[in-house]
Amino acid sequence: THRKNAEASLHKSEERYKQIVETTHEAIWMIDENNKTVFINKRFTEMFGYSFEEMMGKTNVDLMDEEGIALSKEKLENKKLGISEDFELPYITKTGNKIWTQLSASPIKDENGKYNGAIAMLSDITGKRNQQLERKKAELLIQESESRLAEAQALAKIGNWETNLLTLQIIWSVETFRIFGVEQNEHQFSHPDFLQYVHPDDRASVDATFKDSFNNYSINSIEHRIVTPGGINKMVEERWQIIRDSLGNPIRAVGTCQDITERKIAEEVQEKLTNDIIQRNRDLEQFTFIISHNLRAPIANIIGFAEILQQETLSPQEQKEFLQGLISSVSGLDAVIKDINSILQVKREVNEKKELISFSKLVSDILISIGNLKDKNHVKIITDFSKVDKFFTLKSYLYSVFYNLISNSIKFRQPDITPVIEIKSYLNGNKIEIHFKDNGLGIDLSIRGDQVFGLYKRFHTHTDGRGMGLYMVKTQIESLGGKISIQSEVNKGTEFILEFKTEQ
Repeated sequence: THRKNAEASLHKSEERYKQIVETTHEAIWMIDENNKTVFINKRFTEMFGYSFEEMMGKTNVDLMDEEGIALSKEKLENKKLGISEDFELPYITKTGNKIWTQLSASPIKDENGKYNGAIAMLSDITGKRNQQLERKKAELLIQESESRLAEAQALAKIGNWETNLLTLQIIWSVETFRIFGVEQNEHQFSHPDFLQYVHPDDRASVDATFKDSFNNYSINSIEHRIVTPGGINKMVEERWQIIRDSLGNPIRAVGTCQDITERKIAEEVQEKLTNDIIQRNRDLEQFTFIISHNLRAPIANIIGFAEILQQETLSPQEQKEFLQGLISSVSGLDAVIKDINSILQVKREVNEKKELISFSKLVSDILISIGNLKDKNHVKIITDFSKVDKFFTLKSYLYSVFYNLISNSIKFRQPDITPVIEIKSYLNGNKIEIHFKDNGLGIDLSIRGDQVFGLYKRFHTHTDGRGMGLYMVKTQIESLGGKISIQSEVNKGTEFILEFKTEQ
């Protein structure tokens, strides 16, 4: 009775085990120590298409292609060492389809620990695996797309950015980080952080323009300077548009940032070349004027006097008078030739060696050279070079400019007023400005403004001169890369403003 009860209990246990094995959702596969199949369950036949009889004696690699065999060799060695693990393996079904399985395998050992085979449970994860592959493909496509976008942005030097208008947090592309000279993701950027990179002189206008764009629906743009953490100045162009919610409230700003430094430099070079051409044309016009007017008159006189002097009927007195006229015309011709030589000299000497010049020392030297003229006319000179006193330039030219402007102020003083000349320097960004201001006779610029710096232009006839001074001043200043402008009013004085770039 005891044995029968035990057999009945064992039979019932075997039936329950068989029921579990046959109804589980996982395929069960058992192999012996030679890797030959000794058992499969019903789910295995459904998954792989082989019957129980067809699978008996097949090895685990009989259902694999080369990829599966390579992967399974490593896993089989682990099973023989007694390692239980989960892994993924590909198999080929009876119909030739490739399926991927999640496999959980454990070794089977006898009472002495000898390897007798293995048992594995397999789940069909082909669908999941395909989804993973598709997701990886999509991720690779996104990465490739982002890489191509980054390459295109790098070539065009255009980055993109996005600002959350509710939090003011900013997202930058790789190229935007490069333009600003900042390591990618080095900081959490906000709009105030971005403004710290904007050049201090442009910061207020950039912030105001950005905030004003909340009120429009168009594409906004602005050009401004930035300063990288390394101290490099760049010019960038920002273009952006405001994105709004369904109620029309601004929520995001999306835009681009382009490094236009090289373009701006090229434009400046082009502008300089254009200005040089314009100036050369003006110079040619001036030389044409000299030849057609100032050379023609004395030459005509010389020819006329020479013809008259050949007449034998002239009295000694007439010969003397015509000879004096001839000498005067020759002197006039010589003066014009000297003027031409002076102008050409300015063009040649611009490449002379430059040096660091002190404005205060330069004025001091000039005042020593014109000491008698200054004292005779009781001239009061006021100088202030506290803002900037040093400038790297051509000394002979700057000396000539200062000398001409100071002597002109004395020459064209008002007779009943003590002459006062103020000379001051200013630093305006990357530019040096030098102001010469006097209380002299002044010029009516509404009538003669376009003639002030012309050749042989004179505005006061009570003093000697040929109208060369201001023409030479302007020529020398422009040869040094500078500019000169004038403000003047009759009987109230004149102010000349010289402007030079500090990079020179």
